[in-house]
Amino acid sequence: MTLFGIKKNIRLLISYLHDFHVYKTVSLINSHQDVNGVHSLGLIIRLYHTIEKGLSIRERKLEFALANVKLLQDKLLSYDGDKSEAHIKSAIVTLAMYFNEHPDSGLSENFTKERERFYKLTNTYKLDNINVGGGVKEHVETKRLDNEFALKLVSSRKSIRDFDNSKSIEFEELVKVIDVAKMCPSACNRHAVKIYHSLDLEQNEKILELQNGSRTFRHNVPGLMVITSDLRYQEGVEERNLGYIEGGIWLMSLVNSLHLHNLSSCVLNWCVSPKVDRDLKYLLSIPSYHQVVGLIAFGYSNPVQNVPYSIRSNSEEFLIKINING
Repeated sequence: MTLFGIKKNIRLLISYLHDFHVYKTVSLINSHQDVNGVHSLGLIIRLYHTIEKGLSIRERKLEFALANVKLLQDKLLSYDGDKSEAHIKSAIVTLAMYFNEHPDSGLSENFTKERERFYKLTNTYKLDNINVGGGVKEHVETKRLDNEFALKLVSSRKSIRDFDNSKSIEFEELVKVIDVAKMCPSACNRHAVKIYHSLDLEQNEKILELQNGSRTFRHNVPGLMVITSDLRYQEGVEERNLGYIEGGIWLMSLVNSLHLHNLSSCVLNWCVSPKVDRDLKYLLSIPSYHQVVGLIAFGYSNPVQNVPYSIRSNSEEFLIKINING
């Protein structure tokens, strides 16, 4: 191996060690009984959503997910964060539905004990004051979108790099974009995503100096989003890549929502060294537990401009048939 190759491998190893250190330091890797704060909230969301999924199953067993119910009640009774948080309220509503779905008698001692503990919870969290949903709701089949409109909407989105900065973007428009984008799927409904945003041309240019793919147009970006995943909501070695998966889903949902709201966009990758990642986090005061996934430049497009042709491979080339071994 050449000296150049050795140096590249060393840089790669150092980068891996940096990622390991960050994930080990901030993610939920302790015993469930030991977690608190934001870690506890992430666990609460995961636990009550597993109960929601169980309630949605038509043929379910009595006392299903009882171990999760016990742990969820442990976490709720010891939770020292904001008790008015929407997910906390939804967890209580879900537990109420869980116990209401079971008969009053003929159940195990452990189940009866958890039902009694739930009464303690209702003294802490007043059900009458909860105005959010939880548990399950009836699925109402909606009328399908007009096929021609839907195809046109999805296929007409292009990556735009030439924006009309004479048209300002209001914060309220950005909120409307999120209203639609947040309907995307998320592991256990945690949606552990935080989006740093800027509607300032000069500020955006300074930020994008750290991103290589925007060199030719970074001086003219009216809106910028930095999509991050909160590693504190990720649990154990199995979820070490979840932040990138969730962030990627959000990226696509955001650009589609921007397009729906007549705002053009360009997704910008965040493939950088640990040093550049730290530089961005320092510049924007992003904490270490927010993992940067990617950026989106957005704004109103100039009506007359050229865009890359960007052909796609034949659809069949993306598909590989599964054949199970054995």
